[in-house]
Amino acid sequence: MWGQFSERKIGPLTRLYGNPGARRRSASSLKYLGLLERWLDNIVWQFPCGATVYFMQDGAGIHRGTLVKNWLSQIEAGGISGWKVKMVKCPPDSPDINPIETVWVQVKSLLERLYSCLSNSKYTRWALRIEICDAVEYCWELLDSEYFENLAKSMPERIKVVIDAEG
Repeated sequence: MWGQFSERKIGPLTRLYGNPGARRRSASSLKYLGLLERWLDNIVWQFPCGATVYFMQDGAGIHRGTLVKNWLSQIEAGGISGWKVKMVKCPPDSPDINPIETVWVQVKSLLERLYSCLSNSKYTRWALRIEICDAVEYCWELLDSEYFENLAKSMPERIKVVIDAEG
């Protein structure tokens, strides 16, 4: 699942399915690149023309693919239709500086509370995956826009704390 938000708007979650016949069934960098090509333009339109838009991502494998890195470098160098785009790389599993990690903690908490029955389910592996994705999307939608806005606005202070701690 891939999610995006800003202080201005919550984006929908997008399911990134891997290749069922592949040895590694996770989504590929090529699929992720396709998602970025579709969504990044929509993301920048949330901000005034000429603004600098910060795009954060962690070191997940699909984020590090050569195609993705080259495409993002081109976007950062040339911007998008009048917007400057700055890439911010975050370490994985770092909720102190990567706000989406904080969101996933909230989503997991809601999942445990509302969908504990899924862990005891009799679904096939693929059907269970679909049920879990449906549940994650529902939990994402339960988070209100004020939560996301406050999280985005907390970033300058979060980064200051990390810098002050020499992290």
